[in-house]
Formats: sequence, C-alpha cells, structure tokens
Amino acid sequence: MDTRTWLSFGNRTMGASGTTMLLGIAAAYPLAPHFGLATQIVAHLAIVVAAGFFKLGYVLRLAAQHEQANARVTQRQALATV
Repeated sequence: MDTRTWLSFGNRTMGASGTTMLLGIAAAYPLAPHFGLATQIVAHLAIVVAAGFFKLGYVLRLAAQHEQANARVTQRQALATV
C-alpha cells in the first residue's frame, strides 16, 4: 500500500477513536444518570479500547510520515547525482 493510504487510515482511525472516546466519556460521566448500568459499563470499556486504537492510529500516522520523509530525501539525493 501507498504511504498516503496508511497516513489516511491512521488519521481516520484517530478520528473515529477520538469520537468514540468523547462519546464514552460523555455517557460514562456527565450523562451517567440517564443511562443504565450496562450502558455505563460499555461506555467505560469503550474509553479504554478507543484509547488503544487512537494510539495505533497515531503510530500508523507517524510511520507513514517517516516513510514519506525518507522517500523525499532519497528522491533529492537521486536528483542531486544526475
């Protein structure tokens, strides 16, 4: 896969998991009286799981950016030798 695809996938993973964390925090804390116990348990678990996916998305994003930077340096070196 192309590094732009991985970068996009990392960004989308971070966005989706960030949204899930915010919804989980809202359901688990300030809006907890409006939800049942099972929903609150799921909200608390969703916070932890979403945080893990957020970190994975960030690592994907960093790896894609690193590869893109390396490709640019390699391309500059190739152009300099011509």
